Amino acid sequence: DPEFDPFWARINKAGVRVAIHLGGGGYQKYGADWGEDPDAKYSEYNAYQWIAYWSDRPIMETVAAAMFHNLFGRFPNIKVLIAEFGTPWLPYLVRKMDHAALLGRPAKYGKLPARPSRVFKEHFVVAPFPEENVHRPLDVVGPDVLVFGSDFPHAEGLPDPVQYASQLKGLDDTTVRKIMRDNLARFLELD
Repeated sequence: DPEFDPFWARINKAGVRVAIHLGGGGYQKYGADWGEDPDAKYSEYNAYQWIAYWSDRPIMETVAAAMFHNLFGRFPNIKVLIAEFGTPWLPYLVRKMDHAALLGRPAKYGKLPARPSRVFKEHFVVAPFPEENVHRPLDVVGPDVLVFGSDFPHAEGLPDPVQYASQLKGLDDTTVRKIMRDNLARFLELD
């Protein structure tokens, strides 16, 4: 929303990197539509509540809003890291955003600078969970978007990063190096 443009303008000008991490986003209010207690605490969530409030929906809606509210057309220096959402949602969302654009659906605040999949590749990096097969997202977004991330000692973290590199068997050395180091270094402007 343009109401927040002064904030995004400062982020854009300063070159500050934005990180989105899984967390409570207020999605409990939507559970009431399905007979769930909107005041339930996280520790009490049932399977439906967890998947509706803490799974793919919040990140998909966040990315789609940033894309189709033309955040990156208005603020081209903004870069975003997505952590602790994994990547199962990623191929689906990127394809759906491209589809929406191909249908001629306009962005809300100006023309997108490029096809959504291209804008995504230019502005986002995403950390897969260690147990995920990265081939599906690689097929859709390529090797420059995925980054190794470890929340160790958090549940999905690995104490030894080499463990994750060994899970990337079958990928060429350049792709493994990008995921394990180069993509995050580029995102953080360390290279």
